[in-house]
Amino acid sequence: METMEIGLATRSASISLDDLRPLAAALNKQASLHVAPIWGVSGHVTLIESPDSVKAGVSPIILKDQVPRGKHGVHTTDHGIPFAVVLAADDWPLAVSHEFVEMLVDPSGTKTVPGRKMQVVDGVAQDIEGQVDYVLEVCDPVEDQSYAYMIDGVLVSDFYTPRYFDDSAAADVRYSYSGKIKRPREVGPRGYLSWYDKQEDLLKQMRLFTSLEIVTLGGHPGVSAAGHPTHLRSHVDRRSETPRIARMRTRPLSQKA
Repeated sequence: METMEIGLATRSASISLDDLRPLAAALNKQASLHVAPIWGVSGHVTLIESPDSVKAGVSPIILKDQVPRGKHGVHTTDHGIPFAVVLAADDWPLAVSHEFVEMLVDPSGTKTVPGRKMQVVDGVAQDIEGQVDYVLEVCDPVEDQSYAYMIDGVLVSDFYTPRYFDDSAAADVRYSYSGKIKRPREVGPRGYLSWYDKQEDLLKQMRLFTSLEIVTLGGHPGVSAAGHPTHLRSHVDRRSETPRIARMRTRPLSQKA
């Protein structure tokens, strides 16, 4: 399989290139030992001394002290090269791992997976008749720190497996790498799961921020002005002010990560 080259860089006043070294090593282990066997993708992380001099073919993940609303997460350039912007907040290694894994599994940000439709009744998710197209965001339902795990002392993000979209639960099936997800399409605390409902022509999202609910995010973004498929994942992220992102933005910028 082709190996995706990802560069880790910092524009943060509180995080140096040396601070990134343990994380880069942990991400390389996560990619080769955990993500690759499950998703069939390959990636390698190197450090970038200057975010202004990224080599061709390298997808950067850049830490910043300030990130405008809707600009966090993975995006693509006009030439289709994925990149990610992460706020340099308290849990920045976990946030970087989150974006790293999602970038590896779906660099284009356009992939969806068919699955059973759901509704929420009295705070409980239930399968109903019909199918929808789930946005491939492998870390979003399990993005809470309680689902994360350690690699050599670095906290990294959990992620769901392809079996996450099964029609029904079965014994001895791993739905997320950590094993903390116990059934298909389960959403953990502060997590969310998004989908496109073709019948309604709407993007929707099941989220567990305070209580489990389904909200409407609007219509499908379609294609860009240049005629390319819109980066669906970043489109969803712009409409998903998660508790983690909101908390990160309220952190004083002078506080060290």
